[in-house]
Amino acid sequence: MAGKIISFLFLILILGNFQAQGKAEKAIEAFSEQYPQEKIHLVFNKNSFIAGENLWFKSFVFNGYELSKISTSLFVELYDSHKTQISKKILPLINGQGSGNFLLPDNVKEGVYYIRAYTTWMANFNEDFQALRPIVIYNPSSPEKLVIDDTSKWTASVFPESGTFIDGINTKFAVRLHSKGIEPSDWNGYVIDTEKPDVKLASFKGFDQNVGSFSLTPVIGKKYQLIVTDTKGNTQTVDLPDVSDSGVNLQVSSGNDAVKFFLKSKNIAPGTLFKVIGTINNQLVFKVNSDRILTQSYSIPTAQLINGILQLTVFDAQENIVAQRLCFVQPELLKIKKPELKSLTLNESARALNSFSIAQNPDNSAYTVLIMDGKSESSEDDNSLLSTLWLTGDITSKIVTPSQYFKPNHNSEALDALLISEMEKVRLENHYGRHLPYYQLQISALYFL
Repeated sequence: MAGKIISFLFLILILGNFQAQGKAEKAIEAFSEQYPQEKIHLVFNKNSFIAGENLWFKSFVFNGYELSKISTSLFVELYDSHKTQISKKILPLINGQGSGNFLLPDNVKEGVYYIRAYTTWMANFNEDFQALRPIVIYNPSSPEKLVIDDTSKWTASVFPESGTFIDGINTKFAVRLHSKGIEPSDWNGYVIDTEKPDVKLASFKGFDQNVGSFSLTPVIGKKYQLIVTDTKGNTQTVDLPDVSDSGVNLQVSSGNDAVKFFLKSKNIAPGTLFKVIGTINNQLVFKVNSDRILTQSYSIPTAQLINGILQLTVFDAQENIVAQRLCFVQPELLKIKKPELKSLTLNESARALNSFSIAQNPDNSAYTVLIMDGKSESSEDDNSLLSTLWLTGDITSKIVTPSQYFKPNHNSEALDALLISEMEKVRLENHYGRHLPYYQLQISALYFL
């Protein structure tokens, strides 16, 4: 895969007159070479537990999409909701994999608990990128009982595509919900001009419990507001950003064959030099530096890319960030390798024999098999190995059921809106390298559940 990225970069050099390597490229190269980022996926034997049971887990530590060779041990800790540590394990990692268990005390109170996992290498970086998974523990004898929190209020935020909102340029917005409790699954919204509050300029329905989206062409001097409502009648009003009279808006679409983008601008002098850099996993996969960027559209062939988050950043001649965008490469063509099961027999009778075989594949040296009660909920239902690799391993904000974006019936528009809403959190600072985004996404070797 590294060879594909390098060859693609070589081919793309013909797109413009490239100058010497800038500060941004040097920072990307330094982070890729000196600061590889690990991420952890945990698979539990169940989705909820009873006091006195064993909580079994299997851990996978990745560097990009490959099992990590950086760390040889994993720290796994169990906490209650008050951040009090209950137990701690140090597990050996063999080829990036480890397993263990926690024996849950008989007298533990019923409630939500947390499993925290990290490596020594990960302790050098922001704790937000360590694995933190909530688990539910029930206890029939506990005086405290779990109650679903459906009363916490939610809030909404709006994010313009590429971070700019410019006079006369039709702009796509992502709407993101946040709540300490349960976000509504059925919600909608509309946009108004504050001078004409009875006229709906754009309307939309939320995709899921995380995001929705709409588009709007603004007029300079106008003030716009978003009104969001759920089925219970809860409403919130959010101000849209002020409309700018000049700037650049980066518009992106990700298809099966290519990631296409173009820049729309207002009051930008002809011949102004801009540079666009594309990165995956802190690796440079696209670069164009030209005074004709504003007059052209560009296409990055997906045949030379991989499933994962592509970050596009637009710089001016002084290497100030002008616009940014996150998108997912080929969201409709997820490249997932699954083993082929043969001779599968299932018998739910007591002490019955069940068996299956796996077709031989010389590219796969080992498999992990999760066996559980067919009536139990799996920990993979909400946060799967794929969603860890492609999303939550790199994005630290709360995402409700991240696995939904990588299931066969997933909504690619919702995933795109989610990534637009995350762009604000991964902006480069003026001193490149201090807070470069940790997008370490390569190709998945195996997915078997």
